[in-house]
Amino acid sequence: MVKITNAEVQNLINCFEEISNRHANFPVKIWYSLGRNKDKLDSLFKASERARIKIVEKYGEPTAENASVKQVPKEKMPEFQKEYLDLMEMEVEIDPYKIKLSLLESEVKKMEGVRGMYSFFNLFVEDDTKESVQEIAEKAPVMEAVN
Repeated sequence: MVKITNAEVQNLINCFEEISNRHANFPVKIWYSLGRNKDKLDSLFKASERARIKIVEKYGEPTAENASVKQVPKEKMPEFQKEYLDLMEMEVEIDPYKIKLSLLESEVKKMEGVRGMYSFFNLFVEDDTKESVQEIAEKAPVMEAVN
C-alpha cells in the first residue's frame, strides 16, 4: 500500500484520461494495467468528490438561474477553500498494480507531454530493466500539473 493525497489522485486520473484520449496503440498488457489502476483511482476519487459536494452544500447558496444548483458566495469562499484544501491534502492508500518498465520502454514516446507522468511512473511502474525508472522518464519530456 502506498499513501497519496486526494490532489494526487485527481492529477493521476487526469493523466490516465490524457493517455487514454491519445488512443495510443499500446500492448494489451499495458491497457490492462492502466485499467486496473484507473479503477482503483476512480474509487478513491468518488469518495473525495462526495466530500467536496458536502462542502459545497455546507457553504453554497442556490443560484438565481437554478435553485437546485449551489454556488459558494464570495463571503464564504475562504471557509470553503480551507475545507476543500484540507480534503485535497488528506492522504489515502492505494495498492498500485505495477506495470513492468520493460513493457513501457518502447511506448514512452506515446506518452510525451502528458501531465502527471512523473507521478505515474513513481507510483505504477516497476523497474525490471537495467535502466532506472528515472532514466526512462527523462527520455519523454513531460509537464507536471501546477497547483
